[in-house]
Amino acid sequence: MIDLGRAPLHAAGVTVFPDHADPTRFHFLPDAPRLRLKADGTPELSLLKYQLDPTLHAALGGGLLSLTVDLSVPDEVQALVASKLKQQFSIDKPVLSPVTVEDGACDLVVIDQPSDGGLVERVLGGGAPSLYGDEACTFMVVLASDGVGLVERALTASGGAGLPAGVVYRLGVLGLRPALSARITARWQDAYHYYENRLHGGKLLLAVDVGTTVDELVHSEAIHIEVDQLVPPEQQDPTYQRALDQVQRYVLDQFFKPTLGQAPPPADSSGGALATIGNAIKDFAGFFSLTYSLIDLNRDELKTMTYSLAVAQAEKLTLAPQGTFSLLAAPPGAPPLDASKLITTVPAAASDQMDFDVGAAIDLAAEQIDHLEVLMSYGARSVDLELDAASPRKPVSFFHEDALGLAVKYHYEIHFQPGVLGVAGVLRSPDVSTESRVIRVNPRELYQRIAVTALAAGVPFDRYPQVIVDVQVPDPAGGGVTTQTLTLDAAHREAGFVVRAPLGAAVPLSRRLRYVDPHGVELAVDWASFPAGILIVGDPQPVVLTVEVLGSARFGTAVSRLVVELRLASHPDQVTTKILTRDQPSATWTVALADRADRAWEYRVTVQTPVGEVRQGQWLAGDGGELTVGEGIARLRPVTLMFVGRTIQDLQLLGIKVRFAYDDNDANLHAEDELMVTDSSKPVAWSYPIADVTKQAYTYQLSLVHADGHIETRDPVTASDLLLIVPLT
Repeated sequence: MIDLGRAPLHAAGVTVFPDHADPTRFHFLPDAPRLRLKADGTPELSLLKYQLDPTLHAALGGGLLSLTVDLSVPDEVQALVASKLKQQFSIDKPVLSPVTVEDGACDLVVIDQPSDGGLVERVLGGGAPSLYGDEACTFMVVLASDGVGLVERALTASGGAGLPAGVVYRLGVLGLRPALSARITARWQDAYHYYENRLHGGKLLLAVDVGTTVDELVHSEAIHIEVDQLVPPEQQDPTYQRALDQVQRYVLDQFFKPTLGQAPPPADSSGGALATIGNAIKDFAGFFSLTYSLIDLNRDELKTMTYSLAVAQAEKLTLAPQGTFSLLAAPPGAPPLDASKLITTVPAAASDQMDFDVGAAIDLAAEQIDHLEVLMSYGARSVDLELDAASPRKPVSFFHEDALGLAVKYHYEIHFQPGVLGVAGVLRSPDVSTESRVIRVNPRELYQRIAVTALAAGVPFDRYPQVIVDVQVPDPAGGGVTTQTLTLDAAHREAGFVVRAPLGAAVPLSRRLRYVDPHGVELAVDWASFPAGILIVGDPQPVVLTVEVLGSARFGTAVSRLVVELRLASHPDQVTTKILTRDQPSATWTVALADRADRAWEYRVTVQTPVGEVRQGQWLAGDGGELTVGEGIARLRPVTLMFVGRTIQDLQLLGIKVRFAYDDNDANLHAEDELMVTDSSKPVAWSYPIADVTKQAYTYQLSLVHADGHIETRDPVTASDLLLIVPLT
């Protein structure tokens, strides 16, 4: 994974990113895409000039320009970059690998010169690159009659340099942002209003201007950066600058998208070393995309947000390699295109043959798909194509009939490999009718792919040589829960798995961490829910204790403010006070620890009412890094209940009533709620207050409402778990 705490490097038209875990590994990405080359060295570019009946010109166009682009880097360039890394960092064998892409898009930008029919009638294919290997993407551009002549002259006269086209990639990649002792508060509505006024009339934001505009937002207090007081004085300025770099990334992600620029990529550095681009996001994001355009947003939906940078996090950023056709066709040092080998005239034939290119839009092996079965039909003729990892694309032809038109019908079936987690069996797509000659089948339209990656960040492997991560995964289709176990150590800092689930199904995940010391003794961090994606596994006993405090009270009516006192159990004389009000309902308590094991803390809540009453609570033991306080409660506990197995419709029910109840007579706390569930695929959420952390048990009871009106009430169940998996049978 890319390390956002270290500067990217550049040489030979390639940007190189250091890895977060392995000092010898580097991830590379070229500045601009290029035309993919065939085995004989010729580019994958062709112009077909149709000589068809005029009635078919309206449907098929005057010609077809097809091209395939990718982000490959030649072996000799990789060897040059590796030699510079070896020299610059004194590494014996630097390891180069392509940037890992999570998601992305590829757009073909064609300048439309309208006449009677226009230069371009439609673009087929493209959209999403392969997302593996060289990120290849294929386009087919249907040209009007005069557009064919313009493209032919551009290819013949200037070797493609004058072709009015360009390609823009938008690649989402993951990077690990190091922990910062800083917080960012941003009024996004004011920030968006600032850019809307500055860039009105369709103006573009240059990459070099990103830092200047963010500085102005900080100066106007639309964005506020607060560095923790525990940071040493000599680290205050670097920490502030790194937080400012993070603000620039947020601004680009929230408001802008990359736009094809007119300037060429920056020149390579001279000498034998790689040039340092810089730590700021504007430096290396701008290195790929020179200009950005403002996204149209509803400002009423933008809110004030607070971002805590106290822990390392995996974050997504967008890189946009791009280039006009002159760069794609003839990169520096490459010979010009030989147009005589690229232009083909297609004469009219006695019968009109319709050729289709059918392929998979994703890597089937990476998705653990054994094969796809695509069934196509045109009139009385049907064709059954089987696509697999060895043959992901196949051609097929039909002969045109006036009575049937130009559209074919198709559907596909997904056959997974044995042992795939989650969805099993065969999935079938709906029937589709299309006139497109390039058909890309995307199996992810039929299921959702839930990936979990455990990432070690800051784990003291000298004290805990091994970390075991247990992940509970409910099965929305078959019912029950499976547990996946991942193991991390100093040599293997990442591990993960993928689960496939029906579209729209909620799959709540929970995890338990077990830190194993050299003697085999485990230090367990109890089960807790977490979202799918990157699971950061950190130091179980860091030298700094951070507690997020949230007030849940009737501010302004029953409560004017909450006074929260916090202290370490080992130092009861050192008390920190946080004031929570309606305008400031949250706070963060951070304290340095002399001993990693000395993590026990206590808190006391004092309630002040609008009429001047003061109710002081008792000192209570804290737990974990989050604390929710209110009017006479110690904290709120959220509970999530999920149904698995059969659905409400399968059981022929009108709905299910879920009744929750909690009682603590000693503290005079009572919570009771009854919820009606009509869609069992959605989880049920409930929360209840507790005053004593030793009294967490609650009850839930199900009442099944049958179609004939009678109600089947099941026995109440006592539980204290935060995640309940209830099978429906």
